[in-house]
Amino acid sequence: MSKNIINLTESELLDIVSKVVAEQTANDVPVTIIGEFGQFQNKFSGLEKFVGDMITKINEQLQGDTPYYIRRVKKGQNDGIISEHGKSGENFFAKINLVPATEEERHFRFTCAAAIYSEAVDFNSLATEVRLRASRKSNNFNSEKKYYLGSDYLDLKSFTNLNPDAPKKEYKLLLFYFAGSTPPKFDK
Repeated sequence: MSKNIINLTESELLDIVSKVVAEQTANDVPVTIIGEFGQFQNKFSGLEKFVGDMITKINEQLQGDTPYYIRRVKKGQNDGIISEHGKSGENFFAKINLVPATEEERHFRFTCAAAIYSEAVDFNSLATEVRLRASRKSNNFNSEKKYYLGSDYLDLKSFTNLNPDAPKKEYKLLLFYFAGSTPPKFDK
């Protein structure tokens, strides 16, 4: 038996993990996207604007002078990119962390697709469709490499009245992400 065994309580272990995560993310650049998701004429038009804002804000940062890559976040069996999300007033917010990188590691293009769903839908079919939409959008990248960044499944139950016809109906948000490297370099 080794004499180097250290006994830790659960709270001590969680404190150590929190410190390690804080140290790893200390140089990250957070990008926060805020928007609404309510229905208008039976469409979640707010979600479309939110996704457009997310793509625009992330791409502005990725294509700036400083190279970054998008931090992936492990969530159980799943990888995603949203490090924090919630309610801000009546709006939804999501935070995505960018990590300073070398030019070779740099993500230069970003896209995603999203859907709001309730328990009444066939989730597997919906997830397949959303991933395909995101993948098709990434096919337009002029990039040497394309990266699948995972997906996020977020609960929206703190939001009421997303659907005026069923104000108590609870929804979830599904997002799939892709990134691309810098455009290929051609010899002159």
